[in-house]
Amino acid sequence: MRWLRVLAVATAMLLVTLVLAAVAAVQWVDVAQIAREQVLAATGRELALGSARFVLAPQLGLRVEDVALENAAWGSEPRMLSAEVVEVRLRLMPLLLRQRVVLRRVEVRGARVLIESDERGRSNWNFERAEAPGPAEPEGEHDGEAGSDAIPRIERLEIVDSTLVFRDGISGESHELGLARVRFGAPTASALVATNLEGEYDGEPFRVEGTHTRASDVLDGAPLVLDLRVTAGGAQLELAGSIEAPLESSGIELRIALAGESLAALSGLAGAALPSLGPYRLAASLSGGPDAFRARDLTLSVGTSELHGELAGEFGAERPRPRLEATLASRHLALSDFSDAKPGATPAGGEDAGDERVFSDEPLPIDGLLRLDGALRLHVEQIELDETDIRDLELVASLEDGVLEIRLGKARLAEGVVSWEGTVDAASSPPAIAVRAQVEGVEAGALLQSLRVSDVLSEGRVDGALALEGEGRSLRALMASWSGTLQATMGPGDIDSAFARLVFTDLASLLIPKGANGQSTGDEHGALNCIIARFGLSGGVALADELVLDTKGLALFGSGGVDLGREAIDLFFDPLPKQRNLTVVMPPVLVGGTLAHPSYGTSTAELARGALRTTTRLLLKQKMDLGGVKTEPGIGGCRQLLEEQARRLQGEQSALIEAPLQAVKQAGEILGGAGEEAPEP
Repeated sequence: MRWLRVLAVATAMLLVTLVLAAVAAVQWVDVAQIAREQVLAATGRELALGSARFVLAPQLGLRVEDVALENAAWGSEPRMLSAEVVEVRLRLMPLLLRQRVVLRRVEVRGARVLIESDERGRSNWNFERAEAPGPAEPEGEHDGEAGSDAIPRIERLEIVDSTLVFRDGISGESHELGLARVRFGAPTASALVATNLEGEYDGEPFRVEGTHTRASDVLDGAPLVLDLRVTAGGAQLELAGSIEAPLESSGIELRIALAGESLAALSGLAGAALPSLGPYRLAASLSGGPDAFRARDLTLSVGTSELHGELAGEFGAERPRPRLEATLASRHLALSDFSDAKPGATPAGGEDAGDERVFSDEPLPIDGLLRLDGALRLHVEQIELDETDIRDLELVASLEDGVLEIRLGKARLAEGVVSWEGTVDAASSPPAIAVRAQVEGVEAGALLQSLRVSDVLSEGRVDGALALEGEGRSLRALMASWSGTLQATMGPGDIDSAFARLVFTDLASLLIPKGANGQSTGDEHGALNCIIARFGLSGGVALADELVLDTKGLALFGSGGVDLGREAIDLFFDPLPKQRNLTVVMPPVLVGGTLAHPSYGTSTAELARGALRTTTRLLLKQKMDLGGVKTEPGIGGCRQLLEEQARRLQGEQSALIEAPLQAVKQAGEILGGAGEEAPEP
């Protein structure tokens, strides 16, 4: 049998010699002409080929310079493809023995590929075939050649100093992928391909390196096995695992990890401004197929914050829309880690931007609720705010058929409890929104800070509730439609003295504590006994049903309201001094203007009315002297004031009617007495 092997080797060597001789005899002019005709017939485009050189050893090869393919007639450039050098090396034995094209090496230098569309949506990669002479090719003639054997297997590919340009004629967008060096290669036919790629995308450098299954094996039905690392924008992405059937996107088992110092560094690659959040890290084990996926061992960290859990999705054709479900937990979340605000920065749409409104008219992303179903369970042990924190937050949310329901369990905030629930019906037109919330025993300063409101109040414990319903596609429209109730009470606490002086002007001296010598103690807060506020809302207008503030030296009764649609303030505070030696008329305080630019001051007309009420009391010798009010400590004191106010208002209304009659009667008595005592002439 040995002679058979010798004969086979001799025969193969003879065939190789004959092929090499045939190649040497071929004129490049003839080959180029055949190539041009074939390309023209297949694409309808002209192919230009420059000088060429056949290489016979160590492998059969061809080197061609100045290659160019004509662009579409409407294209922005005359060439769709060009290359300075294209060199190919061929393995003969696979071609002779198995009729399989195996390219030992392919090298491309100085290539430029233009992929574009015009304003009508036509694409330059849609070729119009030229009419070829001769009979039509019978259908199914090459049905057996559609597999991977018909695609050359490339053992080593190298691309140097090349560019791929994308242009969208409809949107006007343009992107450029620059490839400084690309290397693909495998030492054996069964080995994984080693990849090393360096380039730029729209000027942003990136690098890809690792190993993966060769494309020809994937086309033969082999699983895609990969282990890749991508570096770009200061971040590193790692992909490792396998895809059992990559052509069907099924049997996915991958481990994904992404880490970087700042998301903003990825803005260039993303084509949009990303926030300066970081350092960040995302990792998960991803499995699934074309209709569903599951991300297990999911972990996300941003700064000091972390989140972990599981995420699953379904995208089957039988579903009206995709569905996502997540079960997440966190030991610590800091809001500062997710804020991109810079010190001294002015928020977009603020005063510097010329916007005099507080509530934005920008559409809310409510329509997105119609494109997804889902469910979320979230437990957070601690949410760190600026100067306080929320603990044991339990949130449950569901989204079905455009209706989002959110329920927040009793989370702990500043030794108190907060609960909240809301509904958004995106399917209605306009979208309907309902909110209910309850606060129990929360320290006032912490509550205001959590709502991003200045901490003008502190120390006091707040109880409150709200129930609101509205509709609209923007925050401004929603505020203009709110209807419902809002109520809050606060026990003994403090009010910021600077705020008190700004709003209550001269009355602030009665709110700020003084020492034994009558001088200010320098304390930045005034002592509050209690606050009660209850507003009714209808059509975006909040009117005060009950509004009272009680301190040691002064009680303030409020009325009026706030038009949330117009963002207009119209509040009136009537003072009642509680010092017995104070008998002057106290001016009422008006708070007006807008939410963006509130104004504070006193009213001359209301001052006159106050003087009339005082005069009326003196004339009637009422037992309700101005300094006679004493209130019990805490919320009970404010309830006592509200009852006292109701009695006084009723008495003053009667007094305004009886005062003229009383004055006439007293004048008559005086005149009558004077007539009786006059001496006779």
